[in-house]
Amino acid sequence: MSAASVIPASVLSLVLLAPSLQAMNTADVVSQGAVKESRYVLHRVGATSEQMDVMQTVVRTTIPDQIKTVGTALEYLLKPYGYQLDDEGDETTQLDFYVLLTRPLPEPHRTIDPMTLTDVLNVLGGDSFEVVINPVLRTVHYRLKPGLQNYVGETDREKAQAIWFESIEPEPDITQKAPLPMTVFGYGPVKPGDTLSDIVLLFDMTDFTLDQVLVHAFRANPDAFANGNMNHLIVGAYLSIPPLNSDSLPPIEASRLVDEHCHLWLQQVQP
Repeated sequence: MSAASVIPASVLSLVLLAPSLQAMNTADVVSQGAVKESRYVLHRVGATSEQMDVMQTVVRTTIPDQIKTVGTALEYLLKPYGYQLDDEGDETTQLDFYVLLTRPLPEPHRTIDPMTLTDVLNVLGGDSFEVVINPVLRTVHYRLKPGLQNYVGETDREKAQAIWFESIEPEPDITQKAPLPMTVFGYGPVKPGDTLSDIVLLFDMTDFTLDQVLVHAFRANPDAFANGNMNHLIVGAYLSIPPLNSDSLPPIEASRLVDEHCHLWLQQVQP
């Protein structure tokens, strides 16, 4: 380990690694379906569980303040994963869905950290709605749970439908907003006890997942970390974090990289 003072960041998640590389020869690597990326890190060949089922992706994000309703929050969360709302139709069950879509987003539901995408959908549906996922069309729908129909009248349903289609936010504040000024966020010097996750949360980068911001901050400040690891933040270092843009690393890739760094750090610091 570097002679510089280093601080481990919060352990965000773990990934499963194959047995120690030092005990494996080429035949072992091939037989286990893995490839070597570094002295400490071994990756299995093949798709990840998140790639096979994006609904099992672990989500870490904060829903921006400009999003006010459950419906627009759902659209914001689903878009990176290729899913969309099934919000067309006039059946009674569909009209019930509009009631949920037009509800104000509860403040406790703004912070998603961490849970699978399926869990997020269940949380936003609350106690009254159950989520219906169409894996073929990649759409998401909600239906009112049994026994709750009497709590919603026909007028409520029709009003909710009208409100949804009249006030659907076509993401003007997110994808179509004016470019952000090139403000560079600064932090330093790093103090004992600081972690990268704590630092990036000080800045308003809520249009992206926490993992995306962590990777962005790490790549923008390579000299602030020992051993090339985002968990080895050097005491006394200064960070300069430029704004993120739409070309940032996708959420799934960012999550994978954060997990790799976390496991490598554990390999190095644990006896």
